[in-house]
Amino acid sequence: MIPTQPTRRLLPFAVALVAAFAAGRAAAESPDPVRHYKDTFPKIAGLNIGSPQNYAAPTYQSALAKYDFLILGLYRNWTRGGESPRQVVLEIKARNPNVLLANYTCVMELYAEPDNLSSGDIYKKVSSEVGPNGKGDWWARDASGKHLSSYPRTWSINITRFVRPDANDDRYPEWLAKRNQESLFGPVPEMDICFSDNTFYKPRANADWEGNGVNESRNDETVRRNYRQAVAEYWAAIKKANPRLLIMGNVDGNSAAGAGYLREPEYAGKIEGALDEKAMGASYSEESFSGWKNMLLSYESLIDHTAPPHLVVFGVAGGATDYVFLRYALATALMEDGYLAYTIDGEIYTKASWYDEFDLKLGHAVDGPQRTPWKDGLYRRRFENGMAIVNPKGNGARTVSIEPGYSRFKGVQDPVTNDGTPVTAITLPDRSGIILIRSAPLHQAVHRTRSAQ
Repeated sequence: MIPTQPTRRLLPFAVALVAAFAAGRAAAESPDPVRHYKDTFPKIAGLNIGSPQNYAAPTYQSALAKYDFLILGLYRNWTRGGESPRQVVLEIKARNPNVLLANYTCVMELYAEPDNLSSGDIYKKVSSEVGPNGKGDWWARDASGKHLSSYPRTWSINITRFVRPDANDDRYPEWLAKRNQESLFGPVPEMDICFSDNTFYKPRANADWEGNGVNESRNDETVRRNYRQAVAEYWAAIKKANPRLLIMGNVDGNSAAGAGYLREPEYAGKIEGALDEKAMGASYSEESFSGWKNMLLSYESLIDHTAPPHLVVFGVAGGATDYVFLRYALATALMEDGYLAYTIDGEIYTKASWYDEFDLKLGHAVDGPQRTPWKDGLYRRRFENGMAIVNPKGNGARTVSIEPGYSRFKGVQDPVTNDGTPVTAITLPDRSGIILIRSAPLHQAVHRTRSAQ
């Protein structure tokens, strides 16, 4: 909330907020105002769609504003304490003008709640239109007519071109894009990114997409192409409605099989950002069931198959005080040019957790992305003011020499590891990482991330 009579302590923030509102007016008038794409490391993201009721709280806004990239869950009819979504966005950007903000959307499913304040209008639309073969509606169903669901309380939607278009010749992807522009993005021109959840490379269930009484396998290549094309049509319609918006997909895949992670032609190069929501830390994470190298291939694929500025978020889940895993995750993220999003186990994207390593100023990368081992199966990347080393799962404990000039930084959360001492050799257990700092900047050829090129 904007103070009407700011105290001297609040005056700098109030001035910044006025500047943000002025920038907001300029954003509304300009089709493409300047955005900041961070080119120094580390890059830290927050997935905070789970607590929109707290967005108006100044303490929560301050915590969110520490991130470089933030995914929010503002929705139609959202309000708290008299604040609008635009006020929340401007208040966060007043605290950090360089933060990139994304807002949540989802094209393939919907809460099965006709009176839901945020999505009841969508439920009504999907239920009132005509489905494939002139039967039913726009809900996705199996051959028996039963609703399909891939998430609790939701029903899947038939996003394909088999359904009958509405009176405006729109099918669901086009209609939803226009609706989201009107409800979410048009009123908040300062929002940078449309976050498109569940960017699956194949449907999650077999369905009667064509309305002919036969379930089509989600593993059928034609079914997969039709499904991906429908998602891509949503993105194209978003771009048409709001050319300024960047688009980020929450992706899936199987790199061991060379599938997904934006590799397919319907997706490749079509969006500017991607989230690998649980690359590590969960039982279903690719690192868990397929290994660290396949997980790295997926991360690389997202960098390679997004459009500029290649905004890739490397998501992991770990314990709040599991500093070993935190360093392993951050060191892995630093092997490419993406952002790390560290989610606490058991939290549903509600907290804004922060770690000592996030405050480091490593500067620009000296080395490009690291896609092959440096030494003894370890991966290393150097930056102007430090280096990151990661020892992948399955590689065993390794000891390596470190050239002069590097040390551990002085930390608070894990002072045993981060004790500020010089390092000439280091032993890394299996599935761990370390961030070291330099006593003097490393002045070699600097790698510019693709977002800055």
